[in-house]
Amino acid sequence: MDVTSKTSPDLLNRAKQNEPEAWEQLARLYGPLVYRWAREGGLQPEDAADVVQEVFRSLVGSLGRFDAERPDGRFRSWLHGITRHRLLDHFRRSHAEPPGTGGSTANVRLQDVPAL
Repeated sequence: MDVTSKTSPDLLNRAKQNEPEAWEQLARLYGPLVYRWAREGGLQPEDAADVVQEVFRSLVGSLGRFDAERPDGRFRSWLHGITRHRLLDHFRRSHAEPPGTGGSTANVRLQDVPAL
């Protein structure tokens, strides 16, 4: 199965029952797609990988609420919505935190700080 076809209801049911093999298959199938969505959302590779982890963490807690019988019950669409929310969370956090500094200039300044 690939991500262009309909997600197997059996796979989703097995994941809802916390079967490790089902979660591994979901991650293998959808991890690269979520990563691509995160990169298309403007994230650097490292941040996109973090968002993938956040999406799957959210998925673990919310998969039981997914209802494929709803008119809009496409798993991919639902997963895309979760990804959008995690991207928004990422950008909110990054705007709230000051950017880090580094490099040799910062290291020299740190070396000049007297020890306590």
